Amino acid sequence: MTFDSQSPDQRLPVGQEQPGTNGAAVLELLLATLGVDTLMLALPYTQLARFLGFSPLPPLFLVIPGGILVLYVLTAELTKRVFYQHMQGAAAHW
Repeated sequence: MTFDSQSPDQRLPVGQEQPGTNGAAVLELLLATLGVDTLMLALPYTQLARFLGFSPLPPLFLVIPGGILVLYVLTAELTKRVFYQHMQGAAAHW
């Protein structure tokens, strides 16, 4: 992050990178998250589930939270894009 040294107001970053845009780190985090999620969702359907006292969830219980999660991610991404467009427009006025 850099700051415009000519500006009297040093609180507004100029040319700031958007957080979470480092491709390699984002991909690694995404793959790790998906891997853990897959293991946790599959665990009740394995032989280990009996030993742990787990039972499979009804399919509808998996579909509804999955849909909510997809809507959440889409809404968060849209909100982030609108926010950064607004911030870039505000930075242009300084």
